[in-house]
Amino acid sequence: MKVGKMEILTCVVGPVSTNCYILINQGSKECIVVDPGNDAQVLEAKIEKGGLTPVAILLTHGHFDHILAVKDIASKYAIPVYANKEEQELLLDDSMNLSLSFNGASFSFDASDYLQDGQEIMLAGFHIEAIATPGHTKGGMCFYFKEEKVLVTGDTLFRGTVGRTDLPTSNMGQIIHSVCETLKPVVDDAIVLPGHGESSTMGYERMSNPYLNDDF
Repeated sequence: MKVGKMEILTCVVGPVSTNCYILINQGSKECIVVDPGNDAQVLEAKIEKGGLTPVAILLTHGHFDHILAVKDIASKYAIPVYANKEEQELLLDDSMNLSLSFNGASFSFDASDYLQDGQEIMLAGFHIEAIATPGHTKGGMCFYFKEEKVLVTGDTLFRGTVGRTDLPTSNMGQIIHSVCETLKPVVDDAIVLPGHGESSTMGYERMSNPYLNDDF
């Protein structure tokens, strides 16, 4: 998928089919890796095949299925890892990030760069707004590429539903507030890139998703 100067490469990885996104600046061939949840060798092969230069990793949250390839990718390309400051506790705790219980092996790490809600950063030539969207986890974060009209939502917002709220640090009231109120400034024609499943648009979700309208 191509949107403006961005090319979006979707890689489905790991045992629960997590969407890892490689967001490519078509001009410079620099890229951002979002939620490298597993299969580091597969991701590296796609990066090498495309002649891409990774500049950073973005994490929408810290569950095991979104982070297991982080160390390998960050080490191979010597790039920083960005996450919400509120997610640090979960990233460092193998019981909270579910790696011990769901993956059968402990995994934890500390991101190199922690972001605050509303912080704006420039990576790979893209202007990115970091939006704290607690609910699925306390430190859930969406990344809004406003110029490209692309919103990476992780497990906060899916096509037709929202993320689970029966896990450590999750909260149903918070996730409803996040998708209905916090994401209100996101334009209707913005493409939604979720952590699992098909992409969508904010307009479609506002019209059809029961959690974003009076059907819930």
